Amino acid sequence: MNMRDERSYENPPDKFSLLATAVVATICVMFSLITTMAHWKGSASGIIMIGSLTILYIGFYRELIIRPKVATVTDDGIHLEYRTRKPLFVPWDGIEWVDAVPADKSTLKGKDTVEGRMKIRARYWPMQLTYETAHAIQEKYSERVGNCPPISPSLAQRRAYEATLSTRR
Repeated sequence: MNMRDERSYENPPDKFSLLATAVVATICVMFSLITTMAHWKGSASGIIMIGSLTILYIGFYRELIIRPKVATVTDDGIHLEYRTRKPLFVPWDGIEWVDAVPADKSTLKGKDTVEGRMKIRARYWPMQLTYETAHAIQEKYSERVGNCPPISPSLAQRRAYEATLSTRR
């Protein structure tokens, strides 16, 4: 295979998302400790503690386990390398949808916006990607398959809603 046929993209975890998840979980843990000291029922504090640990687990799982570390776009498909899993090859027909939405990372809304996502047929959850990675996948997909990859149902609904709002004005 030629080096011209493939391109690798780093896909680091979203630091803002990890920080926000850790802050929310820490606040919940502190709240449960304060309620325990205030002689509330221990079961309520335990439920809050379990909930905060669940929030922390889901946030870290999404960013560190599901999110690939490196995505290599080739003519045959995409090679995904993970931090804790085996590498995965996804052929072009294995892609269910790809979203690439540019965001201004200097604003709070932009920091919270997921720029790229991809859902493959072999996995239940979509994976988060950088905008550059998702855009490169969309371009290579349209080049190899002949049409643009579908977008996620939630993005399609949002765009339809925005189009409806713009026609009402």
